[in-house]
Amino acid sequence: MSNLFSYVLGFIFVIPIMLFGIDLITLQSVSAGLEAYATTISLKASTSGLNDRHYLEAEEEGYQLVCLVGCEYPQVGQIQSFVLQKSYTPLFISNDIITVTAKRTYVVGYY
Repeated sequence: MSNLFSYVLGFIFVIPIMLFGIDLITLQSVSAGLEAYATTISLKASTSGLNDRHYLEAEEEGYQLVCLVGCEYPQVGQIQSFVLQKSYTPLFISNDIITVTAKRTYVVGYY
């Protein structure tokens, strides 16, 4: 009887720990992909600034691109900043959707 009770009690602790671990691994994967894509966009946009093509590519990949500074009429030497966001629905960590963000700043015309 006590052996059966220990198995049940073990499952009560093991399952949440496994779900928490899966959430952490998936969140790290989303964060790494977001950082890599943000770096790619900053390298592409450093030639002539952000344009509609970059926004459409980000939406197709499942990201949200928000320009913060210097969005209107980019000129050579101007500093632009943007934030790339992706939402993640966790299994165990939280009941709310987690938004992972990456912020990049670059100089237009410097690549």
